[in-house]
Amino acid sequence: MRALSHVLTAFLALFALLGGFACVTHAAPIEATFLHLGLPRSLATLVGAWKLLGAVALLIPGAPRLREQALIGFLYLYSGAVVIHLAAGDGLAGALAPITLLLLAVARLALEVSLRRTP
Repeated sequence: MRALSHVLTAFLALFALLGGFACVTHAAPIEATFLHLGLPRSLATLVGAWKLLGAVALLIPGAPRLREQALIGFLYLYSGAVVIHLAAGDGLAGALAPITLLLLAVARLALEVSLRRTP
């Protein structure tokens, strides 16, 4: 179970780092997505900062509570992204990336809680 938690953490951290960097630097695909969704450009910087801080929190060893809170933050972030994409008419295909990341965060949070309960 620990190996699975490490793999899920690595995936979440990698996607959060890449996505956070793209948001903070206002990469062209991010600009186009935020414009399509009707979101202000400045929100991309804030979302990017949250993603980068969350990724760092996931990777700090020996901080299970901080990691758990970062995972809860990702749940809020990715569930909001799913709702916004669906509301914009993107359908499930357009919301596939945040749905996938949301499911990864849910699975990782479930592992975090179960690992904490086992001695």
